[in-house]
Amino acid sequence: MPYRFETGLSRLNLPAGATSYRWTVPLNAVQKSTYKIRVTNNTDAALGDDSDRPFEITNCENYICAVIENEGKKIVAATPEIKALATKYGWAHVHISALDIDLIKDIEFIRKLNPNFKEETGCIIVAHAGEEGYVYQENKDLQIIYKEPLKEFLERTQNVDSATMSKFYLSLH
Repeated sequence: MPYRFETGLSRLNLPAGATSYRWTVPLNAVQKSTYKIRVTNNTDAALGDDSDRPFEITNCENYICAVIENEGKKIVAATPEIKALATKYGWAHVHISALDIDLIKDIEFIRKLNPNFKEETGCIIVAHAGEEGYVYQENKDLQIIYKEPLKEFLERTQNVDSATMSKFYLSLH
């Protein structure tokens, strides 16, 4: 059965059978310690539950990074090539993901993916519709400083060790 996830900041439908959900703190979040999560069934509101205890959103380093990743995705979504993908395939089929912020700080990992990536990295964003798309690097000011067609990225990384590539793909969100 499909369920709805609410925090007071977000309301979204979860896919049927979902057992977990990775939630990104929205940009409009206000620092406070009284947030709760409510999960309800879309067809029977009596089926559901609220969190037993509140949780806190603070202005910690990880929260700021999550905001940076979201802002980086917005910048990529506004590029002419991604707008063209959306025109061709529809926005519902365009996927824009950011590399986990902890891996952005690992310059050796970044260089394994692409020796052309600059050292000052704010975000690495992958945007695609099917096999058509681009890999972007943004600096700390979220300016795009490198762009590579996804096809070229995939060809160039085919000889990168599988552990590195698995880590890359699993950390996109």
